[in-house]
Amino acid sequence: MLKSVFLLTLIIIFTGCITKRNVVPSMQGSNIIKVESKNFIKGEMKKSFIGQIMLEEKKYFIKKEFLSTMSPVVAFDIRGPLGIHLYGNPSFKYEILGTTIIKNHKFNILAYENKKNKYHGRKMLIDDNNILYNKILNGKDNIEVMWDLNIYPRIVKFNNNLENNQIVLTNKPYINYKLFFSGIENNKIKLTYQEYASDNLTKTSFFHNLSYPRKIDIIHFRNIRIKIEDIKDNQLTFSVI
Repeated sequence: MLKSVFLLTLIIIFTGCITKRNVVPSMQGSNIIKVESKNFIKGEMKKSFIGQIMLEEKKYFIKKEFLSTMSPVVAFDIRGPLGIHLYGNPSFKYEILGTTIIKNHKFNILAYENKKNKYHGRKMLIDDNNILYNKILNGKDNIEVMWDLNIYPRIVKFNNNLENNQIVLTNKPYINYKLFFSGIENNKIKLTYQEYASDNLTKTSFFHNLSYPRKIDIIHFRNIRIKIEDIKDNQLTFSVI
């Protein structure tokens, strides 16, 4: 019995933890949006001048994530016994993991560790006036340290942020290209094909200059057949068949 009490005392002393806090998780969210568009339909007559887009097609899936974070107004330090040291500055964004109640007051719980350890590591507490609290939570069980920690400066205010992040899903079909009319040169039809990167939808990831005989009737492009209706030096009339 005495040994158990002694071990428990050592745990409390060396971890500084004694109170487990109940947490209400925050409502973060995400949804998946399908993007699908093209500037042509079969049989439609189209005209393009030099440098203009002939064909454009997009087909991909975007995952949109909504993330609530908070940032300090000033740089800060949190220090305490046994080497406790947390710090931050206004460029940091801390994810809101949820809320808890301490002494009848509601606190936001901020992840201090990186994404991989955010639920298992240290967490900061922000009161209902958006002021940094002098306690932290530890571990996946959200154990409150027993000591009052020192905060420098004494009062640190936080601001709320709402982040909207989006990524293109690479495990889904991805099409994003443009085909340009580049003119007539040496009796050949010149086209330029451009693909756009999934990690930057406006950045060209690949391009290729294409050349076809001026007298050609049908151009085979990807899985599309383009019928040449009329050719002028600065204009191409065509249809997709």
